[in-house]
Amino acid sequence: MSCHGRSIFAARRGSLSGFTLIELILVLLIISITMALAAPSLRGWSDGAKLRDAGDLFVASAKWARAQAILTGTPHVL
Repeated sequence: MSCHGRSIFAARRGSLSGFTLIELILVLLIISITMALAAPSLRGWSDGAKLRDAGDLFVASAKWARAQAILTGTPHVL
């Protein structure tokens, strides 16, 4: 089971492709640095969603108060 004096396993070892540990560490390092740089700009991202949710809640409350005023025939204060 040899291929010109080398074993089959030795012949196959050269044709295998993959990533080395150093390559994986470098990729993780680049991703970490990118995330660290992007994190401060993402800090205020949820503020817009909170404002939008508060507006939606106000509109829903106003619609409910209007429906109750029509249903009962009395004014409702919001």
